[in-house]
Amino acid sequence: MNQSVYGSYSYLLSTHDLTMKVIVTVVEKITSEAHIDIPDELTQEGIKQEIVDRYNSGQMQTDFNIAQVDFISISAQILITESKESEATV
Repeated sequence: MNQSVYGSYSYLLSTHDLTMKVIVTVVEKITSEAHIDIPDELTQEGIKQEIVDRYNSGQMQTDFNIAQVDFISISAQILITESKESEATV
């Protein structure tokens, strides 16, 4: 199973007249592996259905192990606003 995980981190930097907020977004692709026992008598379609049923019921959640994490991208957005102190004195 592959899934994308988005992390957003916010930093607040202040100077006398300006306040900067930096929002950093990190995108990673996480590949997880689950090792499960499937009954021998199932067809290929039966195996697919067994896996889907176990996943949907939550039985497979505890079996997942992170096998690989791939860095996809990182971006930063900088927002600059005047501080409230300087707005009050203007």
